[in-house]
Amino acid sequence: MVENRRGGYCYELNGCFAWLLKRLGFKVSMVSARVAKKEGGFSPDFDHLTLLVRLGECWLVDVGFGNLFTEPKRVDSTDAQQDKGEAYQIVSKGKTRLLLRPSADETTWKPQYEFTLRPRKLADFAERNRYQQTSPRSHFTQGRLISKLTPMGRVTLTDEKLILTERGKRVEHLVKDQGEFNRLLAKHFKLLLPRRGL
Repeated sequence: MVENRRGGYCYELNGCFAWLLKRLGFKVSMVSARVAKKEGGFSPDFDHLTLLVRLGECWLVDVGFGNLFTEPKRVDSTDAQQDKGEAYQIVSKGKTRLLLRPSADETTWKPQYEFTLRPRKLADFAERNRYQQTSPRSHFTQGRLISKLTPMGRVTLTDEKLILTERGKRVEHLVKDQGEFNRLLAKHFKLLLPRRGL
């Protein structure tokens, strides 16, 4: 990921970050999360890998989810926790926790994902990782998705659109063709596609 400047997704990014944090002396656990579905309910176990870091308190750390918080969130606090103009909340649900954020109209809280506190090994995620990489039903095989943090928010590029988010405000621009995609990829991510494409 680092040498090839290719990025990654939760299993790779959070797996690598867990390794780094452990090397630096932190107490880190990889845990399973189930992502909230638009139609209700949650995805299967191991659909997302996130991290718990114990530094006095227990903190939720996630560098592999895309449009999410940028600073660790306290697991045992039910208060709203701010992050670059957005609010997050973690609530208990039996043996699990729910990571919540405000709905689009900011009148209610909606779940992002449900996570356990049970430590896991990277190998526990292997089957779901394989599914995400190869299944025609995985959203990761449906098209290209590139996203990164910026000083003011986030920039995301898909096959269809460029999304610029600054201080919680989102602006979308349609991508006309492959040429424009390549220009946006170079401009916002400093990435050039090989001739065979991505």
